[in-house]
Amino acid sequence: MAILPQQHLELSVYDSMAGFHARFRKMWSLADETIKETLQCIALHGICDPLTDRPIAPEAIEVVAPNYRESLVHNGLNSRERGVLLLLRQLIEAGQLPSPRLIEAYLPEAVTPLAAALKSWLGEGVVLSEYMPDPADPRREHYLHEDLSALSFSSESFDLLVCCEVFEHLYDLRMGLAECLRVLRHGGVLIATFPFAYGDKDSIIKARHRGHDLPPEIIGEPEYHGNPIEPEAGSLVYQIPGWEILDTLSDLGFSEVSIQGIHSISYGVLAAEIPEVLLLVARR
Repeated sequence: MAILPQQHLELSVYDSMAGFHARFRKMWSLADETIKETLQCIALHGICDPLTDRPIAPEAIEVVAPNYRESLVHNGLNSRERGVLLLLRQLIEAGQLPSPRLIEAYLPEAVTPLAAALKSWLGEGVVLSEYMPDPADPRREHYLHEDLSALSFSSESFDLLVCCEVFEHLYDLRMGLAECLRVLRHGGVLIATFPFAYGDKDSIIKARHRGHDLPPEIIGEPEYHGNPIEPEAGSLVYQIPGWEILDTLSDLGFSEVSIQGIHSISYGVLAAEIPEVLLLVARR
């Protein structure tokens, strides 16, 4: 694998809401033009595979406006997921994580293209799971069941956790983050994506857990997002995390915590309102 060409990747690091807003107050007027130019370049030249740098022709990319974060799909991977792979590749190449075949990693997803891509790249050290709370669920015969708020793994089991579009569905987000810390080794890294209330300090609460034997308390209209193993039903959203998630992670004991923004014309990483796909990065 070639070294990631840094000139093709724009990376911003934010450790606070104030820092993020200071940058975008200056750049907001340019956001629409940057998004437009990125799409034009992709339409003309295509993109590169985030792991191999292999060229991908424009006609092989599925584009659905205006949610480019979840669009620009090739081989099942969207813009956001390519951002995750690029960030992970950068951490490995910088020596901040073991080499791919030595990484022991956990993903709370098992049936997605991203899970397949990471399993293929990182090898047998990757553990995959799905959330299937019913003990009688027949899918448990095929997939490992894990509850991110009550993981079954021993402490310090993994070098890497990749949690994509999971945190908004956790009935106890703080406990889930504490479990991520527990099962990471010292120096291990958590990478996460989630619908992010980047304009708010506090999380937007959509539902409250009242116990495993009780239905949740719904705040306003219930909101459901896609669930790969239950696509028709979806999964209930409990919260849209705000910037307070960084404080929570620091309070729990993570040593390095930030939101990192990735934008890349070459690799087709783009969001909608802003050009950057935002990812949470936390190191134990």
